Amino acid sequence: MLDAVSRSTLQNASVLFVCEGSCERIIIETLLTADKLVVDESNVIRDDIADRPTTNCRAARTVQETFLGYEYDNPVAIVRILDSRRERFRLSYPYNETVPVFSCYTTPEIEMLAIIKEDALNRYNKRAKSKTKPSDFCKKELGLSRIKNEEFLHDYWSDADELCQCLTKYRSIHKAARKDELVIADLLK
Repeated sequence: MLDAVSRSTLQNASVLFVCEGSCERIIIETLLTADKLVVDESNVIRDDIADRPTTNCRAARTVQETFLGYEYDNPVAIVRILDSRRERFRLSYPYNETVPVFSCYTTPEIEMLAIIKEDALNRYNKRAKSKTKPSDFCKKELGLSRIKNEEFLHDYWSDADELCQCLTKYRSIHKAARKDELVIADLLK
């Protein structure tokens, strides 16, 4: 869960959303547009090259060089949306002392949200959990062959309220590696 201090930090910061893939970007962008996050869209640091409120630049050095050398109206915070707990992200001095980094995990994959949306969680857990990636299950068992396609995802996740329900359900089943581990639902208002 996002504690009160972290929530306040994000509400009063210029926030850079670093997203692992297309699905993560679409989900965050849908939530921002619908004003469902603790972060106001007007406080988001945009990726000017992609003209989006999220970036897929994941390396700390690239993030520093591309986004952190500017003057912002508020202190900067970074929110990473990713599935791997092993991916390292270390900012160098002085950013490592001034820029808080929040990591929200979607382990094992963001496609777990589609399995929840399709009401197929029990089927996934019974049949496939130990041997099938969620994205493969979505393609093979749910007929969502374009589950990695950005245009498809934009339509699929267009209902922000339904997305929030899926995120909340995911939080209830998520097995955190640490007590303070965050998921996207922790960023909801």
